[in-house]
Amino acid sequence: MSGFKAVYRFMARLVIGSFIAIWLGLKLDSLLNISPMMLILFLVYVVIGSLYLLVKELSCGK
Repeated sequence: MSGFKAVYRFMARLVIGSFIAIWLGLKLDSLLNISPMMLILFLVYVVIGSLYLLVKELSCGK
């Protein structure tokens, strides 16, 4: 049962983090005039960070 909770937390982190990354990336891209660079970097950061936390939670047996 702990695995299902970890997956739900992962999905919530991924969805919320993606929305924040998209919003912040678009704002910084328009401010710095570097079209998709920050958006892509923030999305990659959110995905990798969420996967890392999922693996950490599942391996620790929380």
